Amino acid sequence: MIRCSAGSILAAEPRRQDGEHLLRSLAGLERPVMLALSVQEALALMRRILLEAAVVAAELESPEQPLLERLWRLPTLSCLVAVGPPGQPELERQARMAGANAYLIRPVRPEQLRQAMGRSLGSMEF
Repeated sequence: MIRCSAGSILAAEPRRQDGEHLLRSLAGLERPVMLALSVQEALALMRRILLEAAVVAAELESPEQPLLERLWRLPTLSCLVAVGPPGQPELERQARMAGANAYLIRPVRPEQLRQAMGRSLGSMEF
């Protein structure tokens, strides 16, 4: 069953510490933010919740295709931000090829995230 809470945001990071940092960075939004710590958790949330935006670790991949690419194909998604480690230009290139609107280097600063998401979600309030 899909819950119709429009405007949900997925935050997906493989490390809990990084995921909690994203949650804190997104705390000022007037939208629910869901945390996934694995591809499997992210896929389960994608099946249950209508997502408007996602902030995802670029290195999260399933055997079939990168998580970013699966998210990009969602018709409700209007903002896809990838986050990754510094010094990995190939990972950034792959993230952008998979449909990411922006690529941010960890640790992500809240103002960088707001700016990246604000470009795609003009009405989003922080």
